[in-house]
Amino acid sequence: KFYGAGFVTFTDQAKMKILSVSQQSLERYSAVSEKVAAEMATGAIERADADVSIAITGYGGPEGGEDGTPAGTVWFAWHIKGQNYTAVMHFAGDCETVLALAVRFALAQLLQLLL
Repeated sequence: KFYGAGFVTFTDQAKMKILSVSQQSLERYSAVSEKVAAEMATGAIERADADVSIAITGYGGPEGGEDGTPAGTVWFAWHIKGQNYTAVMHFAGDCETVLALAVRFALAQLLQLLL
């Protein structure tokens, strides 16, 4: 089985309820952070009973975060064999472009991590 489940969690409440992201992490680091991305990836593994997960959280635009984080900032986490790997990227373009670039990056990095 290649793809078993997917979760779309735009709000903090959804991240907490569906992926078990802690409220403390959201308050301390913000939803667009390394910590929250890692918790999302771990939560997806547990929720889907999967071997591998990818989590993406970011500001597609046109606005960035209330904390001054610019639009186009995207945090990634991959959970593979009990370990999280994370990365941050800064993409330029409108929301659709940022989303497409983020998905492409996430999948390319997954292949690198698996090889």
